[in-house]
Amino acid sequence: SLPPTQYQGERTVAFYAQLIDRVRALPGVQSVGAVHDLPLGDGYSTLSILLDGSPPLPVSQAPTATPQIVTSGYFAAMGIPLVRGRLFGDEDGAKAPLVAVVNEAMVRKHWPTRDPIGATVRMAGIEDAWATVVGVVKDVRIGGFDREAPPTLYLPHVQAERSWYFAPARLSLVVRTSGDPMAVAGPARAAVRAMEPEAPV
Repeated sequence: SLPPTQYQGERTVAFYAQLIDRVRALPGVQSVGAVHDLPLGDGYSTLSILLDGSPPLPVSQAPTATPQIVTSGYFAAMGIPLVRGRLFGDEDGAKAPLVAVVNEAMVRKHWPTRDPIGATVRMAGIEDAWATVVGVVKDVRIGGFDREAPPTLYLPHVQAERSWYFAPARLSLVVRTSGDPMAVAGPARAAVRAMEPEAPV
């Protein structure tokens, strides 16, 4: 978590981009990404969304999804397979057209009879922030192994100030290694502290 008074907007996005580059360069690291809410952590939410240009509905009738703010390397680091379409890439920058990736549970619930690639979605309350679905990934359980995976909407951290409510300053780093993960843990923590000594790790 970064000091909120110092890290906001573009500076937050730049911090995590640089941190991920540093951690990716560590010996033994295969892939690295970051996510706002770890799948089996305590913090996740279900929020109202709008689909395919539809007008807002009352909260009781509105479609819902669990939003996940991630960096482009998150899916590889977590081993989440791509089902169709594509994942986030360098072309999906802060000022590029807004994009989203969804899971299979979201397809089953919200687009059961059509290919979701090219569909549009946005968070309720954020005007003119329609994101185009570019990929579908396998389901990931959230909040516990005993719960079915909810419809999940993945949005890139670099675009979060436009597509979500803000660019989160608190992200969890996820790292896939070729050997003992604990051998990378210390150097990864050191990389954070070298960039921001006040950030708790």
